[in-house]
Amino acid sequence: KLIEKLSILSWRVEELEKSCEAGKEVSGPSDKEK
Repeated sequence: KLIEKLSILSWRVEELEKSCEAGKEVSGPSDKEK
């Protein structure tokens, strides 16, 4: 089912964004990259 795959992908993207934000907070502010 395509919808299930999309929901899993969106969930993984959210997890990646959370981990990236946490990593940026540790390494330091880098808002210029966005």
